[in-house]
Amino acid sequence: MAPLVNSRQLLLILAVIFLTFTVSKTTADILERDPGCVCTPQKKEFNDSISDTLNSSCPKCYLFSYDFYPEQEWAARLCVMSVKASVHSPMFVVVRESLNVMSFQVPVVFPGVRPYLDVCRTLCPIANYKDSILKPGKQNISIEISTSSNANIDLFFRLSMEMNFIITKDEVVNVSITPSQPWVMQYNMEKSLRAVRIEAKSEDQSCMVLAIQGIQCPIYDSVELVEPRGYYQTLIRQSGISITKKTFEDGRQYVILLLKPTDVSCVESDETPSTGNIHKQVTVQVVPAITDEEYYEAVFGAFGFYILIYIFSFIICCFLFVRRRRNASEITTVNVENPAIQNYGTSSESESASEQSPSRSLREFPIQPHNPSPVSFDETDIDKLPDAEVDKNIVRTKTILYVSDLARKKDKYLSDRTKVYSWNLLTIAIFYGLPVIQLVYINQRIVNLTGNQDLCYYNFLCSHQVGVFSDFNHVYSNIGYVMLGVLFLLLVWRRDTMDSYYEAERRKLKQSELTGIPRHHGLMYAMGWALIMEGVLSASYHVCPNKANFQFGE
Repeated sequence: MAPLVNSRQLLLILAVIFLTFTVSKTTADILERDPGCVCTPQKKEFNDSISDTLNSSCPKCYLFSYDFYPEQEWAARLCVMSVKASVHSPMFVVVRESLNVMSFQVPVVFPGVRPYLDVCRTLCPIANYKDSILKPGKQNISIEISTSSNANIDLFFRLSMEMNFIITKDEVVNVSITPSQPWVMQYNMEKSLRAVRIEAKSEDQSCMVLAIQGIQCPIYDSVELVEPRGYYQTLIRQSGISITKKTFEDGRQYVILLLKPTDVSCVESDETPSTGNIHKQVTVQVVPAITDEEYYEAVFGAFGFYILIYIFSFIICCFLFVRRRRNASEITTVNVENPAIQNYGTSSESESASEQSPSRSLREFPIQPHNPSPVSFDETDIDKLPDAEVDKNIVRTKTILYVSDLARKKDKYLSDRTKVYSWNLLTIAIFYGLPVIQLVYINQRIVNLTGNQDLCYYNFLCSHQVGVFSDFNHVYSNIGYVMLGVLFLLLVWRRDTMDSYYEAERRKLKQSELTGIPRHHGLMYAMGWALIMEGVLSASYHVCPNKANFQFGE
């Protein structure tokens, strides 16, 4: 038993020695540490440029204070820079407010480009948190900066008050942005406006993002987070986003400008993207959209113009109808008074004419030289002999020839044949038009749900949103095709009805032969339907024009 006790005592002694050594080492490290490295908040003032040094064992803490009031019109913007910070030993920045915590690191790394050593972020104003308990008074912003680097790292940062954070209509704002330094503004739509267009212009060729987000905290202004929120689009020179008062709650929204690290999102090119620290000068302006009165004037003005064409066409039809009735009554009166006119050009006249010149023969008629003409060897272009057997009237024996006698096909056959054009066109319109409408409807829903306006190639500076349509004016501009197509169909129907009526009248008078050129009403109907479908397909294309449906508007 004695050796066992000695072993336990030996193990206990060794454990005590190890713990004593560890505690002594930790105490020595604490005693050797610079007392100034304790992360005690240092009170600083807004708009001061602050420089400091830190390492892995010496984080830095800073405290900023300000007086909060609900009508606050400025926002805090934090810019941090460190030349010695690296991807392997980054610098971490944590910003604490009374209702939010935000963090980011320096440098910012993007795939395929050099790290950005200067980073700026806009803090969400306390008034935008919509906290009912929040009351005016003193508020603090605490900033803690740390690093994993054992070597000392120089630190430069500045917390400024952006007094022009809230912009107004027609105000021109010039800013400079980089991929790591986005710019955020807030716009509160005036009550007198129905809609506005937020425009961005630049002379630089770099690719940027214009984003509109609802009021929320924190502000998503980084490359990774800006796109899944609100509405956004890429641009190089100029573009704009149209919004209405109902787009976001209370007509309040953030306007975010962010430069892309590469131009891949804006151009389809195989060139190597730029890897330098690029920047872009941007001009932002909020332009009021047209008012409701102007919209109604444009919509009903175009509609009224085509209604006038309808009225003008109706008046002409009435005039022609009255004149035709008057002429018909005059002809009837003349025929009753002078029945001999009805026999003009009949076989009796031909016989008398032939009796007056019995000596004339075929030899007296000059023989025309034979001129060879191109002959078609296509069987579809040749009428076979049975076609001549359909009608037993031999043209050469008739004394009076009508144009219909010279037609290769009879009127009934031609009329039935031309109706095929309309049926074929309607079939194509149904089976081609329905998928088109479904496709553009899905595209418009995707745009409204995701906010990605790059899906549709609008002319954003000329588009006006109405309801679910992002570019209603270009969709509505195709109303002329539809209304004129309907008018064309009505005119063809009128002519078709009149011809049927006159044909029935001729049958009553036992005039079985038709006069005039053969009628192709089916072809005319097809032309009217084609005009309507042109308007429908063109309007469908303008719902969301892109490279997948550009052929619809051709």
